[in-house]
Parts: sequence; C-alpha cells; structure tokens
Amino acid sequence: MTSSSSLHGYQDAVDYFNNIPDSILPEIFKTLPVKSLLTCMCVQKSWYNFIRTPFFIKIHLNYNPKPNSLLFESIFTFELLLRYDNQHCREFHKLKLPACIPLSTKWYATSYGLICFSFIFNNWHIANYTVNTYLFNPLIRKYKTLPDLPTLSSSISASNKGSVFLAFGYVPRINDYRVVKIVNHYDANKIPFFTSFVYSLSTNSWTTKTVLDDIFTSICDFSESVFVNGLAYWRTQTKKNNAETLLCFDAVNYILRNIPLPKVECCRFSLQQLGQSVAYFAEDPDFTDINMWILRGDPMKDFFWEEDIRTEVFGIRSNGKLYKLNGELSELDEGDLVSYTCKDNEVKDSVGLCNCRPLIGMDRKDMHDNLFEQSLFIVRPFVEGLVLLDAD
Repeated sequence: MTSSSSLHGYQDAVDYFNNIPDSILPEIFKTLPVKSLLTCMCVQKSWYNFIRTPFFIKIHLNYNPKPNSLLFESIFTFELLLRYDNQHCREFHKLKLPACIPLSTKWYATSYGLICFSFIFNNWHIANYTVNTYLFNPLIRKYKTLPDLPTLSSSISASNKGSVFLAFGYVPRINDYRVVKIVNHYDANKIPFFTSFVYSLSTNSWTTKTVLDDIFTSICDFSESVFVNGLAYWRTQTKKNNAETLLCFDAVNYILRNIPLPKVECCRFSLQQLGQSVAYFAEDPDFTDINMWILRGDPMKDFFWEEDIRTEVFGIRSNGKLYKLNGELSELDEGDLVSYTCKDNEVKDSVGLCNCRPLIGMDRKDMHDNLFEQSLFIVRPFVEGLVLLDAD
C-alpha cells in the first residue's frame, strides 16, 4: 500500500511539472542557486537541455549579479576555500582544482562565476609570456584552457625582460568575458612598447595590439588588478621618478592610458573594486586611519578622484573581544573577518575564520602561533554562475 502511494505521489509530481508552461520555467529557474539547478537537470531531459543553453545562462547571471559567496585564499598553503554565504548555508568548502591547474599558479582573479588562473613572472624572460591561462567554474567543476597567445614580433631582443600585466573580468554590455595580458618590452633598438593580448570567451580567440610605451611604468603589485565595466586597472610606478600612477586599459576598444593617483603620504596602498567603481585605499603611517577615494567620471575622458571616507580603524583592530555587531555586543576572535560601515561606525557582519582553518590542515595549536594570528587569507567576493556549463 505504501509503495503504491509513493508511486502515485511521484507520478503526480511528474505530471505537475510537465504541465508547467515553457514560458514560466525561465522565471522559476533563474531564481534558483546553481546547486539546485544542477539537481533540476537530472529531473528530465528537456530541463537539462534548457538550463545548458547560452540563453538561460545569461538570464541566470543577469538575475543574480551580486556576490553571495566569499572566496578565501590561504597565504599559507595557497589553497582556495569557498564560503556559500546565504541564509541557508554558511559553510566553508575546499575547492578541488582540475589536475591541469597546479597550485603553483601565482595569479588568479574572479568575475561573475569564473576564476581565471595564470602565472606571474617578475622580470620575466621573453620566453615566458605565453604560459597557460585557465578559466574555471568551481560550482559546476568545468574548466577551459585558453588557446596559445600569438607570437610577439621577431624584432624583440631574445634577452628582453619586462613585466606582464594581467586582468580578468566580465563585460555586461557585450555579455562577454575578457582576459587581458599586457607585455611591457623593448624592441631590438631599445625602444619601449606595450603589447596587449585580449582574449574573448565568446570567440575563443586573442586580439593583439602593440603601441609605443610613452608611460614608462612598472607594476607595483602583480596580484593587484581591478576589472570594472570592461576597463582593467593596475597600480604602477613610473620609471622616471618612481611616482605611483594608475594604468588603465579598455579591453573592448583596446585603448591604454595613464591616470594620476591622489597625492597622499601613506605607508600602505591598495586598489580594490567597490561595486561598479574603482576604490583607492591609503593607510596612514601610524596605522590608525584609512582614506578611500573613488574614481568618478569616464576614465577614458574626463575623470576625477572623490575622497569618500577618512575613518579611524582603531576600534576595529582593538584587542578586546567585544564588538558592536548589528547594534548588539558580540564576541569575536582576534583575526576574524568583519564588514564595517563607515557611516554608522559599526561592524555589520562577521566571519569566524576558525571554521575554515582546519580545511587547510591547521590545528588548534597552529591557530595560536604568532604566524597564524596575522591575516591568513586573501578574501574576494564571488558570484554564482553557470558559465562554461554549455562547454563540451
């Protein structure tokens, strides 16, 4: 009797879903997280085929553009952890990379569901600029090896050394992902050039352009790049007077320009994405204040820096364990990750890092060593997506 009832219940469910109009399915599916969509693909073939279409992948991405997860990189083991940060799940999961992507990859960037992996060489030799680059979607566990880069001009000296600028991001207005590699090099006559290589996921190809280097810059931090609305940014240093500037590259129109940075005497600087803007952080020499500027206007035409905040951070860095969290006193361990609103001068949310340390092989004793009391993770926001699901 129970078995018969179960069969009838299953058949009723199948009949119910089969009767859902095709026009309604996209509206239902686009609201679901990736994990639920992967389950739906196993229900019936028509759903499987629909969820894999580029049409639906774009709909789902546009409906869920805001980060709902956090990606943690351990500076101790270089391993990646993903924290599914929604109301149903706040757990850490260790990412298992495909065998073709070794942990020795020293550079990665995230954008709208994908992680881009590549290698960084300081004072690279000309033979090393063509190293492999990969795109990886950790939620559906699919990856793509990018095609080889075009060959640089034969006029370049064989002993040439320089810098490689890397960036990666999604361009919503053209619905495409772009990987940017800019090679700073000299020709045989010691004339400096920039050669840009721009990869398009939609065409699976590279576009190359070489321009005269009239900026004469070197990159400050190989791991620090920002990609917003089709523009890639790097914090650089001029070779003439060692002044810090912002190198900006338009990955759609292939235009390169230099942007002056705010003049401030600080000891630590950082370039970050803030929403759909570029933020420049500067920390005072006494480590008590943080200054933040937002790049406004059109970076390719008229632009200016707007000072947005200047805030004291002593309260956040207090050695005490009681913090005001959402209006209430909460206990946090030293070194935990917190989100902070400058307007209200309050900690709004927290992430207990003790929960993720065991995943990278750290026991309780390790957590109390001086080395591990420092910042152990590089944290980036992460957006779920189905990109590469339609790849063979």
